Amino acid sequence: MLCVNTAALHDTRYRNDADGQRFRSLSAMFARRPCLARYVELALAALLAAAVVIAAVLIAAGARRGGTPAAERTDPSYVATMELNAIVRAVRAEYRSAGNYRGVDAARIARSGRMPAGWVGVHGIKGPFGSYVRIQPTELDSAFAVRMPRVPPRACARLAAASTGFLFFEINRAAGGTAPMRLAAARQACAAGNNTLTWAYR
Repeated sequence: MLCVNTAALHDTRYRNDADGQRFRSLSAMFARRPCLARYVELALAALLAAAVVIAAVLIAAGARRGGTPAAERTDPSYVATMELNAIVRAVRAEYRSAGNYRGVDAARIARSGRMPAGWVGVHGIKGPFGSYVRIQPTELDSAFAVRMPRVPPRACARLAAASTGFLFFEINRAAGGTAPMRLAAARQACAAGNNTLTWAYR
C-alpha cells in the first residue's frame, strides 16, 4: 500500500509534558502518518484472526483426544462411573494414614468433604439411580467394597464392561470376576430390572 501525506512532511508540532520535556505525541504521529495507522489496524486484525483460528484448532484437537460429548456426560452410566471413581479416591484419601479400612462407611465419606456436594444426601452418598451407595470394609479391613443398587440393565452392562482397577466385582452377588466383563456377557448378567453392583478395591 502506498500512502503519501505531504503536509505531514513539514509538520513538526510537538507538545510538552509536565516537566517541559518535548516529545512527539503518538496520536499526532498517527495523524501525520496515516499509512502507519493503517498498517497497525491491519496487523491487529491479522493477529485477531490468527487467535480465532488457533482457538478453533485447539478445541477440535481436544475433542479428538477424547472430549466427552454433553449428551454422554448426562448418561446415568457415565455419571455412575464418575461417581464410583470419586468414591474410590475419597476413601483412599480419607484412610491413607490409617493403613486399613476399618470402620469405613458411606456416611463418613459423605461428611469428609471429599465428595461433590451434589452427590451427598441426608443418609450418605446418593447414587445416580435413585438409591444410596453403600461402602464397607472387606478382606479383614485391608480392602473396601462399594455397592451400587438399583442399576438398570443398560447401565449395569456398561459399568460391568468398562470398570477397571478393582480387586473383584459382582453383579447381584453372582456374576462378575477380577476383570471387566465382555459386553455380551454383561448384558446377560444384567438382564434383571434392578441390579446391584459391588466392587472391591484396595
